[in-house]
Amino acid sequence: MFYRSVIVSAFLAACASPSAFAVEGFPAPQQPASNQAPTPQQVGPKESLEWVSSTQGQQQQAMSSQQQIQAAFPPTSYGPNNYPVQQPGQAFPVPVNAQGYPAQPGTQTQYLAQPGQLQRPQDDATRGLFPPSQPTAGAIAGEVVSPFTPAEIRELRKQFDASRDAKAFKTIRAVPRISSISVDLSPGSSMPIARLMQGTPGSLVFIDSTGAPWPLAAAPRISDDTLFYVEWLKPSHAVVISALSQYETGTVTVFLQGLATPVVIQLATGEENSKEISRIVDVRLDIRVPGRGPNAKNAVTGPGKISLYDDTLQAFLDGLPPTGAKVIKANGEIPAGTKVWQLENELFVRTTYDIKSPFDQTSSAANGTRVYRMPITPYVTFSDMGRSVTVQLDIL
Repeated sequence: MFYRSVIVSAFLAACASPSAFAVEGFPAPQQPASNQAPTPQQVGPKESLEWVSSTQGQQQQAMSSQQQIQAAFPPTSYGPNNYPVQQPGQAFPVPVNAQGYPAQPGTQTQYLAQPGQLQRPQDDATRGLFPPSQPTAGAIAGEVVSPFTPAEIRELRKQFDASRDAKAFKTIRAVPRISSISVDLSPGSSMPIARLMQGTPGSLVFIDSTGAPWPLAAAPRISDDTLFYVEWLKPSHAVVISALSQYETGTVTVFLQGLATPVVIQLATGEENSKEISRIVDVRLDIRVPGRGPNAKNAVTGPGKISLYDDTLQAFLDGLPPTGAKVIKANGEIPAGTKVWQLENELFVRTTYDIKSPFDQTSSAANGTRVYRMPITPYVTFSDMGRSVTVQLDIL
């Protein structure tokens, strides 16, 4: 009974003193002083409720002023450190640091993407500017060595060949020809004509009546150097002329040693309004000048048998026998380059050797080729370095 009365009295005392229920974190209510009159309670606007994370509060309290500045002003997104470049043998993406930027050599790696693991790089304002993956070093070297496929290379070669074919196309093709002509220096005679073509130079070779070279005494003169270009190798007997334009005409004047009369030759590069698709060009024109030059050969026969203006002899000399000429077969030790024709009742022998058989007329070219006109005979005798060579002919 005594204990019950003690417990009841203690409980009543606690209720009379409110501070006894004060707990840590919950302050006891304030009672007004006995000598101070109670004031009416002031009612103000209610504050809005907001959830606050305890970790966020601790993190904000733990951040220093320098960290707060870095958080407010993050580092720039531009620079070589923010552009990942795959190195040979290195996985992609490259190792990054704690801020998400590529780690520099020698620094501690934060993490490294594992094979088959998809890693999302930090958005640093450069996403989309570069491909997600870069080719390997072998692929780059292959592009450098062979940037085209075999099919593309074949097609390019065809296009290149077609362009070269179109570039080389010519409306008129040149037919090269080696010819000879005799010059008549008498008054009233016509000038010899040298047929030229642009892109195909022609050579003029001057010889005397015996076939010996007749050298020039001075440089040749051209009528218009904008249409023709002339070259002379001093002191030779040859002149090289190049045509610089098509469908033009001109003249070249040549002075020979010991000859008082100049030799004038007309130059022609084609006729206007011509429909020809090919043109004969004198790549070498032997110009036979009447008289004996300073290098004249000792004639085997008299000068009366040398013919300069015989068209028939000229045709055989140029290798273009006239219509009706028949080739005669020769038997025996035939000199090289010797040909025999029969035209009506005469024989024409074209050779580079001297002949001992009787003949009527002869004509020569610059390279020593000669044509002899003789009556029909079954045997012809040649002189080969002083040795007589007889050839039998099958006369029809």
